[in-house]
Amino acid sequence: MAQYFAKISFNTKVSVLSFALCCGVVSQHVKWTCKDYEWLNVLQSFWFFIVETCVPFFFMISGYLFFRTYQSCKWREKLQSRVKSLLVPYLLWNIFYAVVMISLQKAGLVSNMQIVNSLSGGVISCVNSEFSPLWFVKYLMIFVCISPLMYYVLRNRILGLLIILVFMLINAYNYYIGNMQVPLNVNANNLIMLIYQYIFFVTGSYGALCFKRQIEIFSAMRSKISMFVLIICSAGCGALVCGLFVIYFLSVKFVHG
Repeated sequence: MAQYFAKISFNTKVSVLSFALCCGVVSQHVKWTCKDYEWLNVLQSFWFFIVETCVPFFFMISGYLFFRTYQSCKWREKLQSRVKSLLVPYLLWNIFYAVVMISLQKAGLVSNMQIVNSLSGGVISCVNSEFSPLWFVKYLMIFVCISPLMYYVLRNRILGLLIILVFMLINAYNYYIGNMQVPLNVNANNLIMLIYQYIFFVTGSYGALCFKRQIEIFSAMRSKISMFVLIICSAGCGALVCGLFVIYFLSVKFVHG
């Protein structure tokens, strides 16, 4: 099993991980409440806590892939490729989504959105992704634009680590003074949200620039270690779920009679 895992290409591993993260993001937006079986609600809350990490993982993967083959002399080509893969689809989808939602609002089929009153307001809303759920693409484009500058800092292991720690401290401070509320409002357009999401992108970027060889080259021993860690994590999650079930049933039996 470990040898097979070591032979799988890096792109295949990224594709499989991305698919799993996509499934997690979809399930994150599906919430339900079961009145008859409270333990299902406990399980759903536990699962929701896990899939909250899917979008941060996407940001880390995006940062890693951006700098995986990055060359400072070809930063224009890198940005142009992201214009085709990010900006153009982003604008086209937002325009389409805005037209559909405004039409549904005018027809009385949708009532939970605010219609802009001017053409300039509509343009700003489309650019800002106020009509659609593509807020993460907006942040990705911002991160991509500043990446050529951050490259010269992140390629240094010490400076890159310091940058990550500084962003983490800023987020901790914002949470401590109450500027960052949990759960986060992903549609908030402020510097706090930008810095929070950038931590994950810059972590992936740092990994690509400083630890690419360690991340991508798997020896047989490292594959076995990875499989062992995966099994331990899976067993830990299973044990936690079983523990929640036991706690629930004991509380029902001894507390509620």
